[in-house]
Amino acid sequence: MPSTISINSNIIRRYNEQLSRSLIEGLPELPILKQRDYLFDWDYAIGYNLTKSLQFNFRAANNYIYDDFLATDDIKIFDNFFTTGRPDHYHQSLNGTYKIPLNKIPFLDFVNADYAYTADFDWQASSQSYIDKVGNVIQNANTHTIGTDIDFAKFYKAIGVDKLLNKKSKVNGTNQTATEIAERNAAKKNKSVASEVGQTFYNVLTSVKKARINYSENNGTYLPGYVPQIGFLGRDNYGGSLAPTFGFVFGSQVDIRQKAVENGWLLSRDANDPYYNRTYSLTHFDKLDATINVEPSKNLDIEFKGAKTYTKNTTQQLDVVNNILDSNSPVTQYGNFSISHNMIKTSFKNSDATFEEFKNNRTIIAQRLATNSSQPISGFGETSEQVMLPAFVAAYSGNDANTVNLDAFREVPIPGWKLTYKGLMKMAWFKENFRSFLVTHSYNSLYSITSFTNNLAYNERDPYAETDIAGNYINKTIFSNINLLEEFSPLIKVDVKMKNSVSFSGRINKDRGLTLNFSNNTVTQIKGTEYVIGLGYRIKDLAMKFRFGGELTKLKGDLDLRADVSLRDNVTIIREIDKDNDQVTGGQRLLSLKFFADYAVSKSLTASFYFDQSSSQYAVSTTFPRQSVSSGLSVRYIFGN
Repeated sequence: MPSTISINSNIIRRYNEQLSRSLIEGLPELPILKQRDYLFDWDYAIGYNLTKSLQFNFRAANNYIYDDFLATDDIKIFDNFFTTGRPDHYHQSLNGTYKIPLNKIPFLDFVNADYAYTADFDWQASSQSYIDKVGNVIQNANTHTIGTDIDFAKFYKAIGVDKLLNKKSKVNGTNQTATEIAERNAAKKNKSVASEVGQTFYNVLTSVKKARINYSENNGTYLPGYVPQIGFLGRDNYGGSLAPTFGFVFGSQVDIRQKAVENGWLLSRDANDPYYNRTYSLTHFDKLDATINVEPSKNLDIEFKGAKTYTKNTTQQLDVVNNILDSNSPVTQYGNFSISHNMIKTSFKNSDATFEEFKNNRTIIAQRLATNSSQPISGFGETSEQVMLPAFVAAYSGNDANTVNLDAFREVPIPGWKLTYKGLMKMAWFKENFRSFLVTHSYNSLYSITSFTNNLAYNERDPYAETDIAGNYINKTIFSNINLLEEFSPLIKVDVKMKNSVSFSGRINKDRGLTLNFSNNTVTQIKGTEYVIGLGYRIKDLAMKFRFGGELTKLKGDLDLRADVSLRDNVTIIREIDKDNDQVTGGQRLLSLKFFADYAVSKSLTASFYFDQSSSQYAVSTTFPRQSVSSGLSVRYIFGN
């Protein structure tokens, strides 16, 4: 039986009369303006737990309008009160979740996986004045989501790795002589080094602790010019057939245009009708995220993260002439793309040398493209997108131009990482002077295509038949620009807490952004470096005296003092690829001083003071230096627990 069933209905009736009187004598009386909004809305929902692992939820919402009368009809608010009227909007959604029973399979109990499916269907009526010209609109969408958690501790236990260092030596009897005990202790000392080596090997072997992988995909179809109305589950018996298909109302992306034309579901126009304009569209989005936690030792944690996102929209003129679908209409596709990348090989390399390497790589890439296509190299010029894109990625990623991937859309994300190390506290000197000593390092990089579109001038049947104005072969896809981003956030960071209530933090951040602009053949480079030093000190149970309303009041609480000094230097350079011309177009050197003081009188009452001063010196001479100072005092009291 269903677990939940709900039905809801709203009858909305709004009636308004407005009489306007003219103040000028002799003019005819103005007509009474009548406005009616007679709506009948209802929805129903069903929840069904088929099993403990499989659940479904379905909901449908119906919106009706009662307007089957003339403007001159004297229809009042309670007339035909339970007449639903004509359908105006219908929307239904289906949600299903399934816990994939991988953990029920022997030797796979370390894997937990979930799958979710969502299907949406929407029907929207058009204006009744032009219904015979434009028709109605239907659209659907589906979403697939898969999440997988892998517990490698269970995996190591399943394959018996945990038994490698857990073998206990057997001792015969409980009464041992002094000689036997001495020999056993000596053997233990001799094996201590070997044990440490074995433990280190075991930790590395089992360093991967957990992994999480998520994948989601969304697809949608938009179909205008739809004639039938809606019925149960969004389907209407039109012309002896149920329209649209059962799959379409539950998210299927199978193209139903030809079937819709054959069954008369789509409006058709006369060949001489110049006002027919409807657009059929498809949408697609997919995203992949992966996280892996690695712990080579108890004091070192490493987290790897990778991601990929792809979006594509497809549009085509929906042209039905005399009940015949014209499938030769131009198809337009556009979208964007991003994926985790790695540029660490060139992170500290001279930028001028890298730029020259990019320009030299174009010759190698052009030769590879000519060889792969068996076409003359002249069609792969230095300004061709097919040439510049892989040459750019190879140079700034530190890869060999002879082996770099020539495709603009990468498949496998290269993860970034975050390292946290706290092993220094195991040393005697650090134990004596510090309460904690933490070292952090992080790196992330991204390769992205801001916008891409298909090239309508591209000939699918003969890709090398034509060239553009520069003599390059027509590329299948047009790219606006390609971006390479990376950041060390931080490159190195140290957090220290001393036993005398003094805390210290210092970090260095570095970032770099590169954009290859195909419209003007330039490379925009942004580089930044930031240094931050922080000091803190806590004074416990500090007694202070304040005078409130003429009376002296004593307060006692902890005083936290913090100060941060930061220096950030970044510069923006635009390099012309075909000309020896580099221009600094932006950037600044920013020096900042921040001071904070928090006085906690109690758990509920806190007084705070802050001071912030910054000064900027810009890299472009046309911008004047700037300075700013701000400070303030605040008192916060929390009522209740």
